[in-house]
Amino acid sequence: MGVGCVAEVDMFMAFRQELSAERSVTVLRHVAGCPLCHDLWKRFELDEQVADGIQCALRGDSKGADRGPGWAMGDELPERLDIPGFKLRPGYIEGGQARVYRGTYEASQEEVAVKVFHNSPLNEGESGRFAREIKSLARLRHPNVITIRSDGEIKGHAYYVMPWIEGWTLDEYIKETPLTFAEKVGLVIKICDAVSHAHRRGVMHLDLKPTNVRVDAAGEPIVMDFGLARLMGADYSEPPGKPVVVAGTPLYMAPEQIDNRDDLDVRADVYGLGLLIYEVLVGRRAKGTHLAPSEKPTLDVVREEPPSPRTVNPKVPSELDAITMRAIQTDRDRRYQTALALHEDLESYKHGRLVQAKAHQRWYRLHKWMHLYREALAMLGLIVLIIGFAVAIRMNFDARTLLHKEIVDKQLRETNEVRLVREQELVFALNRTRRELIEVLKDVEYLASMAGDWDHADESCRKQKENQAKIEGTGPITSGPTSDTD
Repeated sequence: MGVGCVAEVDMFMAFRQELSAERSVTVLRHVAGCPLCHDLWKRFELDEQVADGIQCALRGDSKGADRGPGWAMGDELPERLDIPGFKLRPGYIEGGQARVYRGTYEASQEEVAVKVFHNSPLNEGESGRFAREIKSLARLRHPNVITIRSDGEIKGHAYYVMPWIEGWTLDEYIKETPLTFAEKVGLVIKICDAVSHAHRRGVMHLDLKPTNVRVDAAGEPIVMDFGLARLMGADYSEPPGKPVVVAGTPLYMAPEQIDNRDDLDVRADVYGLGLLIYEVLVGRRAKGTHLAPSEKPTLDVVREEPPSPRTVNPKVPSELDAITMRAIQTDRDRRYQTALALHEDLESYKHGRLVQAKAHQRWYRLHKWMHLYREALAMLGLIVLIIGFAVAIRMNFDARTLLHKEIVDKQLRETNEVRLVREQELVFALNRTRRELIEVLKDVEYLASMAGDWDHADESCRKQKENQAKIEGTGPITSGPTSDTD
């Protein structure tokens, strides 16, 4: 116990409900916020369960004895749980891996959700999946990723506490909220940024689906449920003789998650993000639309290639259609190779820049260039018109005036050519310096990530984006020197 903790005898009396109500509340609030005292409280619970089991065994009560620790593991969660420092409401949300209770943290009155894991083979030996989810979330610090308040064990079941998100699942939010395509893109950009942050911190989600993204009352998406997450570099191969269990939601799994789940990388999450974008754009899932809610998909349905979003909703912009279809390519080598690349292409669409998913189309590139520089082209046309009008007037002047004009025009052209060449050389040199800086920042990001210095890694990533945006903001260079390093 640490300095400032309540006395152990007071804590034990509070556990036995032998203190006054006011004093018990004070002790419980301290226990909820102090890890040392929380562990001691759990030992009180364990000691009492052992004592109850021994007494039942002495009385010949075999069922009561089986409830004691060491005799049997209670796989079934009780209808109600009592966790020190938290007031849980009646009822719960049942899932395949865990049960979620809603409650209140008594010390701060914050609304929380308590996720209690079932003890089952799917959870990899009682708490293996819980431990992995805790490790995954502990690495992440992002406004669009759920955070953990505390964790522990209750009646042989691991649990952790997270904020209660008042809102809707992503699919509910899309159905209930009218959104423009620009607003939909803004929503999925935040989800992609959250997943990209997880990848930079060495975590793959591997279970991205609408019910695992919750949108709060302010319209902010929160990525949740990292129960299937993997830490990059860890060994997840199945031991010999153990049956392979395909964990996840089949209609939202990348093909490689079914065919070879031991060989997964971040591109599996890119596929999941693509299916989320698909559903946000058209309002329904990409695969298995003909299935009833209770009907399980066949392997053929899981592996089917969805139609393009524009065939479902012709109003979907062609660029978003191309981005989505590239993200959900069956061949992972043809997808975006990272969530960051998908995020950047969505940002390019949002800001009217060239989208890489359509950059191979020549007419698209020309149309995009004319659209991006339409104001400059209009101004150039006006300038040409004015100059032409002026030239027509000047042709009526006498030969001396015309000759003088030609000399002046020639000097102006030469001056402008020199100025343009110098400007292009300066832009080229500046962009080359920025590209070199980006390469240095990538090295810094990689070294910081390897050293576990995530803040420096994030800062390097941010500066890379800033310099890349500055390079793109200079516009195309029509002429000037070239370099083999470009």
